[in-house]
Amino acid sequence: MRAVKDSLRKSGVDFVYISSTTSPRKEWEEDIKYIGDEHYYLDHKDVSLILEKYKLMGFPSYFIFDKEGNMCNCFCGFKGIEDMLEKIKKSDKNKK
Repeated sequence: MRAVKDSLRKSGVDFVYISSTTSPRKEWEEDIKYIGDEHYYLDHKDVSLILEKYKLMGFPSYFIFDKEGNMCNCFCGFKGIEDMLEKIKKSDKNKK
């Protein structure tokens, strides 16, 4: 995704990352400096609630929202840039 994130940002896509305490805090703090965007470090209980609510099995998990804040898609696993771009594009079409 790094290859396309800048162009997506320019078109209005925001990236928000959620990490849990399974990631060592100091390493996480260093990593986010280079990733950019918005990051949240949640305890295991909160992450488990999110996964349970959306019936997701683990990480990476992705949530795609339209510009009005409606969830258009949520899924586990990264199947590649083309798949992700198609899901983002579809969420944009659904709002019209």
